[in-house]
Amino acid sequence: MRPPWLQSARRATRNAAGDVPSPAAAGDSTPPAVPVLPLAIVLFSLLSLAAVPILVERQVARLAREVLQVADPAREQVRGIQASLAMEMAGNRAYLLTGDVAYSQRHRGRVQRQAALAELERLAQRSGPEVLSLTQQLQGQLLPADATLDSLYTGRISREDFVRGRLPAQQARLEGVTATTERMADAITRRGAERVAGIQSAEQWAAILSAFLVGLALVAAFLVVRLGMAYRALAASEGVLRAESEAARAEAERRRAETERIAESRSRLIRGFTHDVKNPLGAAAGYLALVEEGALEAAEGHRRARRTLALALVLIDELLQLSGTESGDIVVRREPVDLLQVAREAMEDCRAQATAGGLLLGIEARDPLPPIASDAARVRQILGNLISNAVKYTPSGSVMVRVGLRDGVRDGQPHRWAAVEVTDTGPGLSAVELDQLFHEFRRLGNTIGAGGHGLGLAISKRLAEVLGGDVVVHSQPAVGSTFALLLPLIEVSPASPS
Repeated sequence: MRPPWLQSARRATRNAAGDVPSPAAAGDSTPPAVPVLPLAIVLFSLLSLAAVPILVERQVARLAREVLQVADPAREQVRGIQASLAMEMAGNRAYLLTGDVAYSQRHRGRVQRQAALAELERLAQRSGPEVLSLTQQLQGQLLPADATLDSLYTGRISREDFVRGRLPAQQARLEGVTATTERMADAITRRGAERVAGIQSAEQWAAILSAFLVGLALVAAFLVVRLGMAYRALAASEGVLRAESEAARAEAERRRAETERIAESRSRLIRGFTHDVKNPLGAAAGYLALVEEGALEAAEGHRRARRTLALALVLIDELLQLSGTESGDIVVRREPVDLLQVAREAMEDCRAQATAGGLLLGIEARDPLPPIASDAARVRQILGNLISNAVKYTPSGSVMVRVGLRDGVRDGQPHRWAAVEVTDTGPGLSAVELDQLFHEFRRLGNTIGAGGHGLGLAISKRLAEVLGGDVVVHSQPAVGSTFALLLPLIEVSPASPS
């Protein structure tokens, strides 16, 4: 019998796959049971997979240390003892045959042998009972053999007596010592082999256990995935509805903000237009009334009325241009444009105004520019407005026009612009003024009384955007401002048709 959580998961999975649910299931909104057991298996498997390598590594490291720090050094000590015994036995035979005292000095290697035996006894404490027992047995065998040799070399026993009475027993003792060292070497080798086998066994068991845990985790993960699919199927409709609701809310908020912006813009235009048109129309009506009353000569009254009406017509024309740039109903005639020449002409149009104000007006070309595809009349209109504003709002100093190239960014990519910069030495603009600079009917604090309707910069910026460029500004209070017209660097031949 399947557990309840698995039955619930299977039912939810079948529903998610498109099976037609039963009426009871269709009305049951209870989500599947939480898969505690599969999650617990997955968690256990992951923890075990993390712990097994650590435990195996510790076990392997311990066994490897025993091999490197006990078995190998003990084997070396046994070999040293065997070599020392061989040298001593050769020296003993030579002394017995020749009587040369020089051969008897070989027994002094016993000091090194005893040191090796002491070290071997220390290592035997960690090599197991068999090696320890053989070490103690070797020590017991060496004591009578060393005592007999000491009696021979000190003269207490002559060589003749040693050969006749004690040589067979001494030879038997030394053979026993040799056999014990061989057994000891074999025991140490077996001990090391056991440790190597233990390392291999630990690694094999680790691989088997890891494979089992991985399989267990995969089975549990499969069950969790199936149940997760059921949860996602149950939540799909809710998620879609939530996403649609959020999208509709965001769209409504965007439209509301756009509506408020348009309403504010239209309201500002109406207020500004009403205010700025009412003054010249009222003045014209006043002049004509004075003419009718005889308080003003007809010619002078008509002249003044025409001048004020001309101001109203200029404002209406500017409003029509602004409306055209916003609605896209403006005609652009693209042709090869010599940007330096157009800038020079726009500057000369303001020469008299600059001379009257005592300003230095100049132009320079920073980079050679080829003809670009643009609308010469619109470019001259924009530059005329920028240069005229700079002259108008600069009480003293200079206004410089610079034509060249400027690096920038367009659509997130590096871009080069054809640029005309208009730099003045005026009072500069604050951050608040810069933020309102291109709004309609916005006259800044330092421009009050300078004339104008507050539409020139707004029109210039929109015209630049229609031409594929922009108008940007950099300003510092009490230092001056730089207005820059940026145009796409689209090279054309001067002979290209419009």
